[in-house]
Amino acid sequence: MTNIQNPYPSSNLSILIYGLLQVWTSSVLVKINKDSSVFSEAITETEASWMVSSFFVAPCLLTGPAAYVIDRFGRKLALVMSYVTPLCACFLYIFGTKIWMVIIGRFLCGIGLTIAFIAVPAYTAEIASTEIRGALGTVLQTCSSVGILIMFCIGSIGSYMTVNIIILSITLICAIPMLFIQESPFTLFTKDLCVSLAVFFKLKDDNVEIKGIFNYVPLLSLALVVFCYSAGYGSIYFMIISEIFEGPTRAVGVSAGIQVNSIFFFLNTKFFISLVSLLGASAVFAILSVNCAIGCLYVFFFVPETKGKSFSEIQNTLGFKNNFAAE
Repeated sequence: MTNIQNPYPSSNLSILIYGLLQVWTSSVLVKINKDSSVFSEAITETEASWMVSSFFVAPCLLTGPAAYVIDRFGRKLALVMSYVTPLCACFLYIFGTKIWMVIIGRFLCGIGLTIAFIAVPAYTAEIASTEIRGALGTVLQTCSSVGILIMFCIGSIGSYMTVNIIILSITLICAIPMLFIQESPFTLFTKDLCVSLAVFFKLKDDNVEIKGIFNYVPLLSLALVVFCYSAGYGSIYFMIISEIFEGPTRAVGVSAGIQVNSIFFFLNTKFFISLVSLLGASAVFAILSVNCAIGCLYVFFFVPETKGKSFSEIQNTLGFKNNFAAE
């Protein structure tokens, strides 16, 4: 019998790459500002915001076409294609001499991100057994978090050029296993942590002296946010979307979820600094806290439990008739 366990870690390597590329600006913006030789002109605040947010423009615009590509050409080919644009972006980072080239590179990374984040959950849902499907779905966010960690590590030890060469090398290495994974059965068949930050920055805005361990509230909150996001929403979001949509509509459902997610990622990264300047950090984090609370209530009352259920059982829970017999 054909072994289908090996594709799981391989398919998630593309998510590791996008975790790495997502926080690329966190390290390189500091290097660009310190080293005037990287580009011929100084980077402005507006250009910096576009460098960060342009990564999410493609997911906002291209989820529909990406879903078509994944259904038309299959999950495996889509996963291979998801490496093409980040490789092109790496060359722009290495050889580009203008800031607009980097912004284009970020946009190209977003194209690959769109394909990967639709293809990987769909591929995992279709090739995994019911008993391990949920556990395997959490690997997606784990790989993303590992990529983020790698980026912070290499970003702290190398120059702008060295960092980009390392990223290019890692991307090439991770792309190779994609050539050997198996196609998914369906494709073959069809061919609160923001609250603490709000309080902290409110005290800072009111010129209240903060002493001792309370000075570490932002750092501890950030670490806790990353941990809880990776263990919760980040791990489950894409997996549960791929579970509640049946086979013929799975790619479309995942792409719609990614599009909405990416729109808010773009708005957040593009206008966060402006909102902080306008409203103050405490007010911004208070708004984010309310959003988190609303999200928790929505999940508690409206999102169905899918653990240990087949696709047919999940569809029945939602009140829909499952027309896709091959699970």
